[in-house]
Amino acid sequence: MLERDATTDSTDAQGALDGALAEIERLRKELAATQEREAALHAQRRKDDIYRQIVKSLPSGAVFAFDHELRFLVAEGPELYQGVGFHKDEIEGRTLYDITTAENLSVLEPIYRETLRGNPRRVEVRRGKRVFDVRTAPVTDETGTIIAGFVKSYDVTERHMEAERLRTVTAQLAILLDHLSTGLVFSGKDGDIQIVNRAMGMLLGMSNPAELVGTKTDAAAHSERFEDAETVSRTVSERARARVPVIGDRLHLKSGRILERDYLPLEMRSAFGGDLWCYRDVTDRERARLQLADHANALRELSMRDELTRLNNRRGFMHLAEQQVKLADRGGRPVALFFIDLNGMKAINDRLGHDEGDKALLDAAHLLQQTFRDSDVVARLGGDEFVVLATDCPASMVPAVKKRLQAALDLFNGEPTRRYQISMSVGVTTYDPPASRTRSIDELLVEADERMYEEKVLTYRGAPPRSSVVCERPTVSPSSRGEGWRSVPPGVASR
Repeated sequence: MLERDATTDSTDAQGALDGALAEIERLRKELAATQEREAALHAQRRKDDIYRQIVKSLPSGAVFAFDHELRFLVAEGPELYQGVGFHKDEIEGRTLYDITTAENLSVLEPIYRETLRGNPRRVEVRRGKRVFDVRTAPVTDETGTIIAGFVKSYDVTERHMEAERLRTVTAQLAILLDHLSTGLVFSGKDGDIQIVNRAMGMLLGMSNPAELVGTKTDAAAHSERFEDAETVSRTVSERARARVPVIGDRLHLKSGRILERDYLPLEMRSAFGGDLWCYRDVTDRERARLQLADHANALRELSMRDELTRLNNRRGFMHLAEQQVKLADRGGRPVALFFIDLNGMKAINDRLGHDEGDKALLDAAHLLQQTFRDSDVVARLGGDEFVVLATDCPASMVPAVKKRLQAALDLFNGEPTRRYQISMSVGVTTYDPPASRTRSIDELLVEADERMYEEKVLTYRGAPPRSSVVCERPTVSPSSRGEGWRSVPPGVASR
């Protein structure tokens, strides 16, 4: 009996010990789990703090997170107060209905609800005079379940104001282009037409000039209304490839009207940006030119022409130039007066004889006629002085005309068999009515003559001339006997 009781007691003690050990193990596991949860919670809080600090450090904007009751869980960002009119502590824990105006609520609530259905949205919201760009996105957990919505808000007021200013300027430019009498066509780098104004449509007889937008400048749609469509198309391609300004292409429409076209390559941000084509109806001017030509023929009998060069003489120039200046006054069209003096003519006459001197004058006259248009008045005033009145020539076009004259001189002087070379000093003055005060042809002559003489003084002194139309090579080539001489004696020679 005593042995049975001892065995029973031993068994009970062992069971108690095992139970105690099991309880200790359970408690240890619970403690480890609790510590693990606390560590995870601490890590999450640390992560939340980092996220909040990142949001606070954003240069602009505000960030929100909301739950399915549209209650804000997070509200951070440097523009938080500007966006909603509340601080962080006044937003978190409150709903969209608590902090939003009725007007914005009608916009935002459907967007927030749609976001919680998994569809990101974007909208612009106004608060007073400020405009905010609001973008939403759903937030999901590891299982892909949507647990919240995320909102980013940025103040875009300045961007809106700049966009509005740009729209205003664009509209003003469009109005300006449509009220110009000059037809304008702008094509991009690839030759596609991007801008056509109303005047261009009127010149071509098109009710809707926008039909040209998107087509090529050398396409049939652009050239089919001209008498020689093939030539018009070809010259467009040639101009665009060369990218050199060209003034005064003469084009005839099938309607009988005459157009004059200028080509200008445009530079944008120090690179080629496209082509600008300017068209003017010069039919009336051409008719006036023909009338002037008839008058000129009649005036030949009155010694209106220079006997040697057959250009207008001083008398003929004054008569025709005065008419052109009056036409410029009435039509508001700019003119430019070029006063031209041949350099080194005395050397040619002294060394080669007056026959060669006369030939040099004829060559100079021919170069001027080649360079300027038929509508321009070209004259020899006497001796080695020439003058040209260029019609429809604003100050901005003068450099291109000079460049063309320089190119003609270079081509002429490049012939190695010539016994002399042509060099010119050029003075230019412009008259642009009605912007300028009324000017007489005498005033224009005096001013251009003074500028030409300044140019000649600089040239003779060896200083870089302001005009590009000055040949830097000797006016007289060395003779076959090997003799050589300077075309201009040292110092400032007498005119």
